[in-house]
Amino acid sequence: MPTEKLLIIHQGALGDIILTFPAIIRLQDYYDPIDVLFQSKIGKLTKALGLVEKWYPLEAAYVSSLFTDQIHSKIKKILKPYTHIIFVYFIGSPRTDDPSFDLGIPLLYVSQAARKCAVTSYRICDGKSG
Repeated sequence: MPTEKLLIIHQGALGDIILTFPAIIRLQDYYDPIDVLFQSKIGKLTKALGLVEKWYPLEAAYVSSLFTDQIHSKIKKILKPYTHIIFVYFIGSPRTDDPSFDLGIPLLYVSQAARKCAVTSYRICDGKSG
C-alpha cells in the first residue's frame, strides 16, 4: 500500500481537469492519499467521484500567496504533510511585446513554497511538455 502523499495543484477549468482524471486514477497506485487544490466545484466533484481524499479551494485568498515571496501560514499548513506536489500551470501564448511578462517569477515562488514546507519533490508542469 502506498504511503507517499501527493497534492495536485491545478488552476484549470472543468474540461482541463477532467482530462487529468485518468492520470489521477493511475497515480492512486503510487500515492495515498491524493489530495487536490482545485476550484471548489471541481474539488467537490473529484471527492464525490472517489478520485481524491481531500480538496482545498483554489479561490481562497491565502492561496494567492503561492505566487508571492510571503507564503501565508494556511498554505504552509496545507503543503507541509505532502511528500510530493504536482503543480499544473496552463497559460496562453505570452505576448512577446510585453517585457513584464515573466512566467519564471510565479513558478519560482511556488518552488520556494514547496521547499520551505519540506516537500520531498515537486513538479511544475507547464501544460506543454509531455
